[in-house]
Amino acid sequence: MMAYLGERKIANFRVRGAKKPHKNSENFKKRPGMSEEHLALIRQLPCCVCRKPAPNDPHHLRSGTGEAGGGLRSTDKHTVPVCRADHDDAHGAGSRNEQAWFLARGIDPHLLAADLWGVTGDNEQMKRVLAAHWENKP
Repeated sequence: MMAYLGERKIANFRVRGAKKPHKNSENFKKRPGMSEEHLALIRQLPCCVCRKPAPNDPHHLRSGTGEAGGGLRSTDKHTVPVCRADHDDAHGAGSRNEQAWFLARGIDPHLLAADLWGVTGDNEQMKRVLAAHWENKP
């Protein structure tokens, strides 16, 4: 909407919509599926790609979650453990097709993330889930 004073434009006003929650805001941290405890357990797991021992990074899946986009990452329930080198590679060369990047390495990231979230809170069970995914590689 433009405001005019006679023939001269004096301001450019725009109605702003509701803002998305910032990643450091309380609303962002309280979304369903967010859990610092889950992330701490993910960090204690071996890398799901190369099996490097812990500590590792929680990789928030960007594709196929319906949550990411517009500067908003997916919730913590959509994370898999990856080492720093694989994390950088997933965000670099594999960033165009994250799902294909993981599948080429024998990992179904969405199934793994869902299985890990299903047993969150039990680190030993999470390790067994990860081992089962390694055994069932295509």
